[in-house]
Amino acid sequence: MTRDAAAVAVIVSLMLGYYWARWRRAEGSAKNARVLADAAGRQAWKARGMILLVGVAVYAALHAWLGGR
Repeated sequence: MTRDAAAVAVIVSLMLGYYWARWRRAEGSAKNARVLADAAGRQAWKARGMILLVGVAVYAALHAWLGGR
């Protein structure tokens, strides 16, 4: 095997490994997308609850500050 052929073989094997790993990560993320979407939905509901809680607290603070008017 010549030096050029060895260099080509090394470069091709590195490229193959890199793109194989990218493909495997993409497949794994497709499988986990449903789990991640469910978790995102739960976090969105927690955020909505916190917005409601902060809104009520701001209303109560303003109501008390303005003397109940």
